[in-house]
Amino acid sequence: MNLFSFNIRSANILLIFFFLISCTHSNSKSKTQKNILSLLSLKYVIDSQNSGCNTSAGGFWVRNLLTKSQATYCVYSMLVASSTNMDLYVENGLTTNLTYSNITSAFESNIYPIEKAAYGPPSDINNDKKVTVLILDIKDGATASSGFVAGYVDPINFYGDDPSFTIRSNQREILFMDGNELLSLRNKDLANGKPDTFLSTLAHEFQHLIRFQYSQGSDDTWIDEGTSEVTSDLTGYGPQSARLSCFKGDASSSSSCTGGIGSTSTGNPSLFNWASSLKNYAYAYSFMRYMYESSGTTTDTRNEFFQRSVQGYNGTRANTAYNLMAIFMNSSNFNSTVLSTDNKTAFKRIVASFMGQAVGYSNLQNVYFGNTTAVNIDSARTTYPFSSTLQALATSPFSSISTSSYNLTPSQASRVTKVTTGITSSTTDFVIVSNGTSGANTEFVVFNGDNVGSKSSVSSGTASVQDLLDYPELNLNTGSDIICPNDHFKQIHQVEKSRMNLKLYSYKDNN
Repeated sequence: MNLFSFNIRSANILLIFFFLISCTHSNSKSKTQKNILSLLSLKYVIDSQNSGCNTSAGGFWVRNLLTKSQATYCVYSMLVASSTNMDLYVENGLTTNLTYSNITSAFESNIYPIEKAAYGPPSDINNDKKVTVLILDIKDGATASSGFVAGYVDPINFYGDDPSFTIRSNQREILFMDGNELLSLRNKDLANGKPDTFLSTLAHEFQHLIRFQYSQGSDDTWIDEGTSEVTSDLTGYGPQSARLSCFKGDASSSSSCTGGIGSTSTGNPSLFNWASSLKNYAYAYSFMRYMYESSGTTTDTRNEFFQRSVQGYNGTRANTAYNLMAIFMNSSNFNSTVLSTDNKTAFKRIVASFMGQAVGYSNLQNVYFGNTTAVNIDSARTTYPFSSTLQALATSPFSSISTSSYNLTPSQASRVTKVTTGITSSTTDFVIVSNGTSGANTEFVVFNGDNVGSKSSVSSGTASVQDLLDYPELNLNTGSDIICPNDHFKQIHQVEKSRMNLKLYSYKDNN
């Protein structure tokens, strides 16, 4: 140990010596610059050995998404721009062709104030009053035929660092943004007149970061992801036209969208069971946008709904569908006469209104709630009509199937072509939105409206989450160009909380 310390000190002395020598060769500028860069690289290695990952030299711990162990490694970077609420770093050697001042400007004038109004300010665990953004080449194993990780928030950075663990914390609010595939997609989108994909992703991830101080990774993924998707709209980088097209079943953007949300009774997505597929994002975005729009008549009242869903209201946070509905029932635009005063009934009716309008039905006069008696809830459709953005869903409704048997988990839906005089179900959780008059229905949407059964693989209305014994692997084969690994990090966070003595980092506790 003493010998090692001596070698480190000796290396530092040699570093200074060589640095002074290199500066004397004024006639060999190019060679001198290379020498300086080599020496600086050596200094980074020395600093890394001394302190693990020297933050003062631009070092940050980054999750290795290519390994099952999820170990972190040190990435050195340069501070390229700084503003009131952001420090922007770029990995050394990474060429981005971004105008960094434009990113900080967009963050300060647009993303930060809009999201602060919608959700509240971010936490400040390290007392620097800033969010760190690191642009790097995210090592995710992406290929030309797979999705890629565009950005992420790693929960470990909200906890104190322990050098004895292979998972290290930067002990700060930090966003990791991809400087490779994401920028290629950004350039393509901008060339086609689409919004800035990089800034849209930054806005998306910032919602996750703000939310963590309240959720600590416990919220249902569809609510968290759906809110982030809508956030891109709120900050001016929407609407998410690709999500709307996928909901309808437009396969031109991706073959995984074929058939849309109601393509088959077994393959269509569930809001609650997140698989990071395009259909998951399409469903979560479309429904959460509808909830946001329906919650109020002004930006302020709608933001109040979102802020309460994130921060909590009357002791309840929108971490599940049932609790999301509880928050909605306290929104300024909630109409109990139309939707009911019961969470489950209100949820089924608002989803019936959403689904009916999404497939272009002109009225909701025949809705079956698990029995043979039709209920007229057309007042829900007229009270909570689609905005012009969501009207795009109904221009080409998702495909229908013809079958006699359904086995749908909570929040799954199918559009079915069938002639029937009434629907009988063994559970009151099923909602049937019919098109046509009672007794002469040619098609309908079948939906499992249970809003208590959240989380994984639910069929009975109750759920349990098993403790994970090992780290999950990141799945890039989801048919999506952009993957937000939020659900992946929630799972590994469960593992790390059970394996390591994690304690939320506090600047006050360490100073």
